[in-house]
Amino acid sequence: MTDIHTIRLHAAWKRMDECDLAKSDSEQHSVSLPDGSLASCGASTVTYQRRFNRPTGLSESMVVQLHSELLILGTVIRFNGESLPVPRDPFIDLSDHLKPHNWIEIVIARPQFQLAATASAKIEIQTRTNTV
Repeated sequence: MTDIHTIRLHAAWKRMDECDLAKSDSEQHSVSLPDGSLASCGASTVTYQRRFNRPTGLSESMVVQLHSELLILGTVIRFNGESLPVPRDPFIDLSDHLKPHNWIEIVIARPQFQLAATASAKIEIQTRTNTV
């Protein structure tokens, strides 16, 4: 694959712990990644949520991947409400799951907070090349 286009997902994440789940969207913590304050969080789990629109100009020959260390640290990953398996590598292919408006949720357990506090996130769009 070649022609990589990167969209950084730095800001506009919501971080919720068990106390925040009953709160409205406007009352929940808005954070940026990396989220250094996570390391001192006293919750047993946190859920990161990020909404984003489908990237424009996509064609059938393109692959859209989410890259983040949060993925391999997560206990639960949901994309547009659908549970996805926790990957072995820090990326997942979203190509077949994209909708006009998307959201991802990643649940992190306390033992992973220190590592998760340094995680970043980005979307990479690549054009498939045919190999013969």
